Amino acid sequence: MQYNEMLTLWLVNPGLTETCGSTTLAYPDEMCMLGTVGPVSIYNEMRLEEVPEMGYNPLGSPSCGEICLRGKTVFTGYYKNPELTREAIKDGWFHTGWFNCIYFCFEYLHVFI
Repeated sequence: MQYNEMLTLWLVNPGLTETCGSTTLAYPDEMCMLGTVGPVSIYNEMRLEEVPEMGYNPLGSPSCGEICLRGKTVFTGYYKNPELTREAIKDGWFHTGWFNCIYFCFEYLHVFI
């Protein structure tokens, strides 16, 4: 793998410390995935939560909202900070603070950035 390819892979897989890195996986050589971060990886789930003050509705077209995650790679809480943990994790879902839209690309669900 050349340096340019490694850099491309890094750019299309944003992640958070709270999710142990990336929760999606995109292949830059797939035309369908250009401009996306790819489908949600195995053992994880993603949903959108409505944000009325921003006009984001997960049931709208396109589906927009705050990205929430849960799964085996998502952390269980902030070290010695239960208040921040309660803010970030609600009903078992980690609220990322990222707001985005989701589109379908062939059979796969992709998040467009």
